[in-house]
Amino acid sequence: MRVEGELPAIERGAVLVYRLFDIADEVDLKRAQSLVTAQRLPLARPRGTPIVLPNPPLALSLGVRSLHLAGRSFDAEISARAFDFGALSIRLRIPLTPETSWADAAAIVREAQVEETLTAVGREERSRLVDRLRPALAGAHESELFEDYVVLALERLAPAMQATALPLGAVARLLLGEPLEVKLAEAELAEATRHRSSYYGDDLCVAGWSTALVVEPSGDTDALEVLDFANAQLLELRYYDELLDGALDRLYADVAARRGRGASFLRNYAPVLHRAMALMLEIAEFVERVENAIKIIGDTYLARLYGSAVEVLRIPAWERSVTRKQALLQQVYDVLKSEVDASRTFWLELLVVFLIVVELLVALGGH
Repeated sequence: MRVEGELPAIERGAVLVYRLFDIADEVDLKRAQSLVTAQRLPLARPRGTPIVLPNPPLALSLGVRSLHLAGRSFDAEISARAFDFGALSIRLRIPLTPETSWADAAAIVREAQVEETLTAVGREERSRLVDRLRPALAGAHESELFEDYVVLALERLAPAMQATALPLGAVARLLLGEPLEVKLAEAELAEATRHRSSYYGDDLCVAGWSTALVVEPSGDTDALEVLDFANAQLLELRYYDELLDGALDRLYADVAARRGRGASFLRNYAPVLHRAMALMLEIAEFVERVENAIKIIGDTYLARLYGSAVEVLRIPAWERSVTRKQALLQQVYDVLKSEVDASRTFWLELLVVFLIVVELLVALGGH
């Protein structure tokens, strides 16, 4: 990619605005499919490379909505993806008119990154869809957490050019939400565009923290779906990280309150142990579902793209945070269980001594 150069216009493309929400502990996708007009979403590259989706998400269309961005009006196509691990992705597709300049497209992307009305639209669509899917939701809940992501998805440039020939500086500014006239340091240019992948030369995917550029002349959407998967996984990790924070705080407070009761027989840690065990099982099941949500076996391009998305979204750091708090929860459970077992042993031994004394007293009384 060139560092600087003449920017092409966009002959065919769209700005895709994602808002992802956590709606339940689990979604029964088969039952959900019977409640709405939708289809399961397989991933299949034209090359036929195996991509394993143990439980493909549910894809459905939600109609069209008028939006106003960057001084223009658009009819945005709204769709959704429901994932079995409880995430719901709302996507607003804003089509770009032919000959849209790169600067205008970048302005739309920049505004979409921060526009609160788009989040409000996402929340409205989530509420409507949750009401329709409620019978298929296990542990339905409404969390304030959400993920936002914007993708500039292009199919054709004017004049036609290889995607890898796009100026590096323009791509970096797009991902960072900076105007074209901003002068970026060379190190920042390199860092912002480090996570880029190409397969044929005329396609390109550059993943950023909140924005991505995808150039795919064939119209293939697998790169978009992989990015959606990665953001859904990030959302769920953030949700369970917050859930563990609250659960640990409550456990510590509960244990402290019981320790203040003095005598061990008054403490009754059983409810605390039950809650800790239930949460550990829930977290273990969640981690397994999220980690097994997508398996890319042989497609090096998609595997590289997914790996880049995982890295740039800092998913490993969130996984480590969840794992560390899961280990803390296990430690709390083990300590409490040891105390309960020790207390139970003490009272059993005391009971045995009491029975022996009673038996001796009865024997002596008989004489």
